[in-house]
Amino acid sequence: MESSTWGRSVRLSDRLGARRPLGADARGDDDDLQLEQWHESNLGSIAYLAIFAIVSMVTLAAFVPVWLLLQVQRAAGWVGGFLSPSRR
Repeated sequence: MESSTWGRSVRLSDRLGARRPLGADARGDDDDLQLEQWHESNLGSIAYLAIFAIVSMVTLAAFVPVWLLLQVQRAAGWVGGFLSPSRR
């Protein structure tokens, strides 16, 4: 009997390898392979870039008006404090 770790790992991998298929071709469906190819293609890269651009524009459209409103309120408070009669 072989007691080394290498011998046990080889026997274990032989047993596990017989039960599970390797790759998409062994399963008979190529959906995973097509998805992987799409992710690696230029179309996939362009799609990710377009989604990122859309999300960025929506984020800007949501937060820029809020930021501007805060700036206007801050300026109004500063101007109001500067022009208030209690300071004179």
